[in-house]
Amino acid sequence: MMNENPDSIIISSRSFLIVEAVRSLIKRSKTDMEVIHIQSLAETSVRYGICGRSTLLLVDPISLELKINEVLSYKESSADKGTVVLIVPQTWISHLSSLIDSGIYGFITYQSKIEEIMECIHSHKKAKNYISSDLAKKYTFSQMGKDQPLQSLSLREVEILTKIANSYPIKEIAASLHISPKTVYSHKRNIMGKLNLKKNKDIFDFALKNNLI
Repeated sequence: MMNENPDSIIISSRSFLIVEAVRSLIKRSKTDMEVIHIQSLAETSVRYGICGRSTLLLVDPISLELKINEVLSYKESSADKGTVVLIVPQTWISHLSSLIDSGIYGFITYQSKIEEIMECIHSHKKAKNYISSDLAKKYTFSQMGKDQPLQSLSLREVEILTKIANSYPIKEIAASLHISPKTVYSHKRNIMGKLNLKKNKDIFDFALKNNLI
């Protein structure tokens, strides 16, 4: 399926840094999308009427001081309108399932990579939800039961474990995480010790069993 850009992007935020960052990304992508800035969800319905149905709404709940139930209520009342992308606060990660069930399409964070933010925007017509990789890792980590072996690992160790299981070379892992290969090897030894793994194949088998690959 080919990507189809929205005609316009409505940014609901009181952070001018967020607005200017998105404007810059759109400009760099050389796509003909109108960027509209509003400072409350109350303005959104009027804007949708002006912009039409091919509209993406980017919501920044922290700057708007919104609660989860307010976002869920808004989406429920506007289900027939544009696509909603949410910048997910750290404290909302454990509630991601409820946000997905509400019909919100995309989920990114303040730390999401530029390429992923643009992919989220470009892919807004696809049926599948978009969740940035950094958020997916944090959500997976937050859902781990305390009796599960993964609970003993840090988020960084889970990230390295996943990369090793996907056959990434140590040097490439180190470069992507901005750490030294020696540090990656140290993490690998700690991971194998915590999980009682003896060889590389055990890492792959463990990752496969725990839905990390």
